[in-house]
Amino acid sequence: MDELNKTTLAWIIIFIKDVVKQEEHNKMSEENICLMFAPNLFKLKSAEAITEMHFLTSKIDLVKMMMGETNLVFGTSLIE
Repeated sequence: MDELNKTTLAWIIIFIKDVVKQEEHNKMSEENICLMFAPNLFKLKSAEAITEMHFLTSKIDLVKMMMGETNLVFGTSLIE
């Protein structure tokens, strides 16, 4: 992944982590936010809808992992 895309993805993950921190006010739990963002962040090229649905759980798990391990995935220099 090129540096621009990596940086953009890191900031999206940081943003959705901040949204989840406000779950009490916005009703966006980790599961809800991942369900909304994962299919758009990891869209399969020229895949049919049924194929996209088949991989949805894996995509959600990937976003959750990136949220939990942001420094490990993106590096601390990118995050700070």
